[in-house]
Amino acid sequence: MRDDKLQNQAILLANNISLHRKQSCLLMDISLGIKAGKITVIMGHNGAGKTLLLSALHGLAPITNGTITSTSNTSQKMVFQKPILLRRSAKAHFTFASGIKEPHLIHKWFQQAGIEDKMPLQARHLSSGEAQKLALISALATRPDILFLDEPTANLDAESRADIEALIINAKQSGTCIVMVTHALAQAKRLADQMIFMQKGSIYDDSAAEHFFAGERSCEADAFLSELSGS
Repeated sequence: MRDDKLQNQAILLANNISLHRKQSCLLMDISLGIKAGKITVIMGHNGAGKTLLLSALHGLAPITNGTITSTSNTSQKMVFQKPILLRRSAKAHFTFASGIKEPHLIHKWFQQAGIEDKMPLQARHLSSGEAQKLALISALATRPDILFLDEPTANLDAESRADIEALIINAKQSGTCIVMVTHALAQAKRLADQMIFMQKGSIYDDSAAEHFFAGERSCEADAFLSELSGS
């Protein structure tokens, strides 16, 4: 069990959760606390279970054992690495996903993402960066307490990455808790308040980002970061 101090700080708690599929244990005895108003970054090799953990915390992947609890009336959204967009215009997708119908508010969100000129275009015809921005503002406009992001800037150009990071920082400043997966070391250093390192379905590190990047981390995390630095 997590101690009382951590529970008082956390907006979401996972206690000893595991997830099995067929004969495989994909998440093993994971306990963690996601802190309100902070950015938690999850890193690890491909196949470590990062996306599956996001899905489990969000309730999309049923766990086999353990419990996941959040504070009362906590609202959550999740944006996937490949956003799910409707067969309609970008503006219509945003309106449907966010529930916002006021034209000035719609324009404000698109302007904040730098895609106001894309409003009349078909959502599914947008570039990868534009689609990710659309999915992100559609989620953020609902003012969720927790937003899960799976590789939100993977394979995007530097300008799109900067725009999306700005949206993430603004969301944090507005009180939204961000839980995100990334392989970008520099991005993790820029954004993270809390760092989680996973390997083979288990958590090896769960600490404040300043301590993690100062070298207070597992040997496994050291090896992973060395690989990233050398790539």
